Amino acid sequence: MPEFDPYDSLVPVFLETQAPNRISQIGTAVFVELHGEPFLYTAAHVTDERKSGYLLVPTSIGLEPIDGYMAWHALN
Repeated sequence: MPEFDPYDSLVPVFLETQAPNRISQIGTAVFVELHGEPFLYTAAHVTDERKSGYLLVPTSIGLEPIDGYMAWHALN
């Protein structure tokens, strides 16, 4: 049995749009630490929504834009 609850790693992902002006949850991501750096893993259909607005995640000070870069890995 793991010493942590894997559900503690789930992070809701929100989309903020200007027209219409709203914020809605569009998916989830998994928070992991890799080589001492924080990463969020999510599905491509979630990141594809960036073209419609800003992706946000909850932080200790409220919803904040995701800061970083997008990367992908092709499965063979």
